Amino acid sequence: FFDQLDSPEWIQPLAERGFFKMAPPLENEGGSVRAPGWPESRYLARMAKVPSAQNMVCNIALAIPDTDNVRVHVDLSEVALSLPPKMAVRFVPKVLKWIESPYPTLLPDKLGDLVAHLGGGGEIDGALILARCLLAVLPDPRREDAGKNEAISPIPRLRIHFDLWTYREIVVKKVFLLVEVAGESLFKLLCDLLEAAVEYSRRRGVEEKPDDYSWIWRPAIEDHEQNHPHEVTDVLVTAVRDVSERLAQSSEKGAQWIVGALEERHWVVFKRIALHVLRKWGDAAGELLASRLCDSNLLRDPAYRHEYALLLADSYGRLSQDNQQKILAIIEAGPDLDGYLRSREEMTGRRPSEDEVQNYRLHWQRDRLAPIAGQLPPEWKVRYEAMVRRI
Repeated sequence: FFDQLDSPEWIQPLAERGFFKMAPPLENEGGSVRAPGWPESRYLARMAKVPSAQNMVCNIALAIPDTDNVRVHVDLSEVALSLPPKMAVRFVPKVLKWIESPYPTLLPDKLGDLVAHLGGGGEIDGALILARCLLAVLPDPRREDAGKNEAISPIPRLRIHFDLWTYREIVVKKVFLLVEVAGESLFKLLCDLLEAAVEYSRRRGVEEKPDDYSWIWRPAIEDHEQNHPHEVTDVLVTAVRDVSERLAQSSEKGAQWIVGALEERHWVVFKRIALHVLRKWGDAAGELLASRLCDSNLLRDPAYRHEYALLLADSYGRLSQDNQQKILAIIEAGPDLDGYLRSREEMTGRRPSEDEVQNYRLHWQRDRLAPIAGQLPPEWKVRYEAMVRRI
């Protein structure tokens, strides 16, 4: 009967008879779970496409009591997708209760479409609220125990509401569309998610900010074959990077604002993204570019080595002679030898010889000069070539 209804004129009489009052719940059958279809919700999903019936369908669908039936959730999400955004946004509070369903369905994909639908229709706040909940990163429940007993502390596994492939598709193809209408808000949302992912992926009480070992789990901020695409942190780093690039290119505030906002986040990975943005869109932020390249901490810290080296190679020639000399002076001063001596003694049980110390120093200097080898002044070129020949 319901499957053959094609007229909205039936909606009101059926509602008056109570046909939309109670959806069937999930059924447990011998240890397995079954989600029975509900003809009434399928009918509402079809009628939501009829403009003259949309207001009535919206009110009836919103009045349906909460259910755990995931097939009904999918039908009602299709109702929301067919309604104008000003009506569809009323479904957001209802939808948020469905996201934690443990049963795999098409629902996450539908809700990703709803984020884009709301954002494209000007319902920015509703779209962002839904996106934040849909893409939430959750802690490993074992993490709490890690701080109590370090001896049995497992490496935490990040949790999300559905599979990683769907998560990535929603971020890239649906949520990213909000950058055109809510760029700064989307940037903050994605940074919040990445910050939570970094925090929750650490064993409790082991590392402190800003150390996140991101150079291990994300060797390069740009796309690179050595990156690890099978982690939610990787998806979020890429998302933050892409939104940052878009805003640095198109926002009136430009790269300088983006770099500052990223560096406020403290974790190393955000500062690495900031260096990447400066390399791509830092031409208009000359002073900022120079200050980061002349920062001895960034030059010396291996956590930033990849992004710093790329930035240095691209921008060294555009720096003033004074700033070029500052960078060369930092390289001339050499690495942290006290730290090297301590670590080698801890690893080998003996103090390194003078030759080993000098060899380490030359290795370090050679590697820092390599990105700008073709731009060095004559006397430094001679020194660099001698280092290459020796080691």
